[in-house]
Amino acid sequence: MISVLTGLYILPGGERFTKKQSICIMCITIFHFIFLFNPWIAEYQKEAEEFYIIWHYTITIYYVHFFCCLLIVPFICWLPWQNQSMRKKPKYKVIYGGNDTKKMPVDSESV
Repeated sequence: MISVLTGLYILPGGERFTKKQSICIMCITIFHFIFLFNPWIAEYQKEAEEFYIIWHYTITIYYVHFFCCLLIVPFICWLPWQNQSMRKKPKYKVIYGGNDTKKMPVDSESV
């Protein structure tokens, strides 16, 4: 739910955060760290042992997610670069005539 609330503040390119939006994101982030990532709260809750088991899996999933992103992001950055480096070759109409073989651009018309 916290991720959804934070995600609602993603703005289209070119717009800037207002002071009110920045303060709201800061409050959501602080709440996120204090409430969700605070093991002292879990110690005093019922069945805190289950929390630590779930916490272990959560940390493992975060690490896997982080390393997957490290692999995916360079690939995503590489794709536009690869397309940019490819140049279109001009199309030619080849007229065969022995020693007088010619290449003529397709756009021009011969009379």
